[in-house]
Amino acid sequence: MIHEKKNGSVRRPFIETSKLVPARAGRRLLATLLDMLFFSLLTLLLMLPLILTFPADASRGTLPHILPILAADHAWLHLAVIEMGLWIVLWWAYFIIGWGWLGSTPGQRIMGLRVVDHEGRCPIGPGRAALRLIAYSIGSLPLMAGHLLVMFRRDARSLHDVLAGTRVVRAHSLNTVRQYQPPGNEAPETSNKPGGDS
Repeated sequence: MIHEKKNGSVRRPFIETSKLVPARAGRRLLATLLDMLFFSLLTLLLMLPLILTFPADASRGTLPHILPILAADHAWLHLAVIEMGLWIVLWWAYFIIGWGWLGSTPGQRIMGLRVVDHEGRCPIGPGRAALRLIAYSIGSLPLMAGHLLVMFRRDARSLHDVLAGTRVVRAHSLNTVRQYQPPGNEAPETSNKPGGDS
């Protein structure tokens, strides 16, 4: 959640994370399928120049016939390398912007889901989003085993949630969760004034 500023200090609100409703496997699966659809459409748009400039001679024939033609077309190969680099940037940007700055990817937002950290804060920030994406990729390798963990955990956390210290929750519970500073348990205030303790 957004930090509260008061008298030149920053106070982090206490969030009752126990009241956040975890997103179950079915809703998360639908959100993932939507994200796959959106990302595929973005990929198609990104790769359109590559498709439109594909050598006509290579559009027919077998793979052994096509490869020498593509290898001889240096302009197309150069464009292919650039497009691959842009695709990698697009992959990282889609999730890091979604999780890190917006709190959810487009698919998750449509399904009413948000990604929070272990303290219930949303968005989780680009650093934790990058860590979650790395763990997401690792969890996808052994036949999506890391993602299937959602079905067996009471808190509905997948492997990448466990590794990154995140949770996927229902947006309505995040919007209505009560924020307060319990008596006697105030968060320490951090001064922003010059010369203060670091």
